[in-house]
Amino acid sequence: MSSSTPDVSSTPQQPEIGSSTSRAANQDQATRETDSANKEVDMIDLDDEEGGNVKKRAKTSNVWSEFKDVSLSNGVEVGECVHCKKQLKKNKSKSTSQFKRHLESCVRRKIFQNQQKKITFQPKDEGDGDIQLQPALTNGKFDMAKMREAAAHWILMHEHPFSIVEEEGFNMMQKRGMPEWEKISRVTIKKDCVQVYEVEKKKLKALLRNVNKICLTTDLWRLSNQKIEYMVLTAHFIDSNWSCKSAL
Repeated sequence: MSSSTPDVSSTPQQPEIGSSTSRAANQDQATRETDSANKEVDMIDLDDEEGGNVKKRAKTSNVWSEFKDVSLSNGVEVGECVHCKKQLKKNKSKSTSQFKRHLESCVRRKIFQNQQKKITFQPKDEGDGDIQLQPALTNGKFDMAKMREAAAHWILMHEHPFSIVEEEGFNMMQKRGMPEWEKISRVTIKKDCVQVYEVEKKKLKALLRNVNKICLTTDLWRLSNQKIEYMVLTAHFIDSNWSCKSAL
């Protein structure tokens, strides 16, 4: 018998299980990496389509409430002070130190803070000499002219000497309560008292112009320190509200 040699070329080869599994795993890993990269690209494209640029962070510092953003003609971004209109260039680090230093030294800001309007309740004066305890809304900022007028009324009401406004204790008290208080002289307060008298006289004439009948009484006043006597003429009348009024 003759032995036959098997044809190697015609014999089917068995697949290498280990190598096939390795190639399949590598293909799966490559597919996952590709999908991940595509997702990242898609996310970036989505952001570009929605905003075009990266969104800016919200400003959280309190200094930005007193500055406004201004774009100059050369494209530079600056912050403009709302008080003095001074423009400060913004740095790349987004630091606010230079803006805080400016607010601390800004003169117009200090003036604004000292003159901020407040709601205060003061007794309402109707001009007839009687102070009605009715609240009236007034501007709370300091006004030296009104303080001088009030000082003149105070001197006339209580017969204080004009020199009282020059006393050290009086000015110390006023300065303690109102740092903006300015010292005035006896000559100045005398002029203010005369001006208050003229204003009150005009008010009284305007009031009596609408009165049909008045009753006049006289009295004598004597100054204890100067021994001088004055005759006082008082007018009594009924106003439109049927209230009895009197005026010197």
